[in-house]
Amino acid sequence: KKGTWYVQLSYKDWSGIQRHTCKRGFESKKDALDWEKDFMDKLAGTNDMSFETFAQLYLDTMKTRIKESTFCTKEVIIKNRIIPFFKTKKINEITNQDVIKWQNEMMSIVDEKTHKKFSKSYLKTLHNQLSAMLNHAVRYYDLKKNVAVTDTDILSAYQLNETAAGILVDVKNNEVLFAENAFEIRYPASLTKLLTAYIAVKYCSLDETIICTSEVSYSEFDDAVMLGLKEGDKLTMDQALRLCLVSSYNDAANAIACHVAGTLADFADLMNEEAKNLGATSTNFVNPNGLPNDNHYTSVYDLYLIFNAVINNADLYEIIQTLEYSTVYYDKFGNEKTAYAHNTNRFFSNDYALPSNVTLVGGKTGTTDDAGYCLIVLVKDKFSNPYIAVLLGSDSRDHLYNEMSSLIAEIVK
Repeated sequence: KKGTWYVQLSYKDWSGIQRHTCKRGFESKKDALDWEKDFMDKLAGTNDMSFETFAQLYLDTMKTRIKESTFCTKEVIIKNRIIPFFKTKKINEITNQDVIKWQNEMMSIVDEKTHKKFSKSYLKTLHNQLSAMLNHAVRYYDLKKNVAVTDTDILSAYQLNETAAGILVDVKNNEVLFAENAFEIRYPASLTKLLTAYIAVKYCSLDETIICTSEVSYSEFDDAVMLGLKEGDKLTMDQALRLCLVSSYNDAANAIACHVAGTLADFADLMNEEAKNLGATSTNFVNPNGLPNDNHYTSVYDLYLIFNAVINNADLYEIIQTLEYSTVYYDKFGNEKTAYAHNTNRFFSNDYALPSNVTLVGGKTGTTDDAGYCLIVLVKDKFSNPYIAVLLGSDSRDHLYNEMSSLIAEIVK
């Protein structure tokens, strides 16, 4: 075809025989050069090649080594479920987080025939195929390690006992050390307030004055933890954030939400938009505080992403370390009102102990009947390396803190 590009190459095959190839019909020079690079990568078999190129090499190898029916199943899975996600990524640049994001995508797919999401057994099959591919790359193409070596669980000997879902992440190396039910949909309770705080500092300054609207004191639950804010009360964003994150006052979260977006409903829309921007694709929030609602949910992996964004803000990083806080704000008539906050994290109060050589930086607690006992923490080891740990759905406070301590102990063994 006239007006198109072509590639003509001479090369030696695996047996040393000199061969020639010619590929025509490229619409641009870039397309031709990309094809040439992929072809040469395939010949060289380096770990710098794209995943798509590697996948074709892998399939070419496996075709002669396994039964035809087994190969056909493997080929369909790789071409339809794995290549589309990792396609252009170099195999030596794939991370634990990439694997988790891919799993997250697979878990969200609804089968066109059954109108149901993939079964756990099929999801496991998908993961095993990816892991087998990367094992092949480790063995034959000098890939440093298989980041899908197990089901995102490097601490394979550790298992949760009294908690529904958890994750432990090495923040410095951006590596998932442990994950169990990392993408399972769970209620987050007051861990929701972390996203509320993240949005607050993104859109507002700490010295802005919040004037409480009638929605601030709204709650469907009589036992919700409330400071007692009333319409017309005035406080700064800094005050509201500390009252929201330290003592988990639900009306403080409402005050932030209404100040940022005008209404609680509009703020919920903003929360979901910002969650998606952070990669938290399993999250759907309907309020800024985490009070129970069937449509208010997330996953431990999503909460890790949100908390990681929180700790990268210097103001929030300082606030989550606060043990106690007292302040004065004003009612609509200008009268002083005093507020007190005490950190709800029982590690801070020494009711429960962390492993030796581990220091607690801060975090957030959450508890409702539906969510169970929940906790997210940032800790550092003796070398000041940071780790984020998240646990959701524990059946008691004792089990939650003991489980968290046991999980964190794995990093200092």
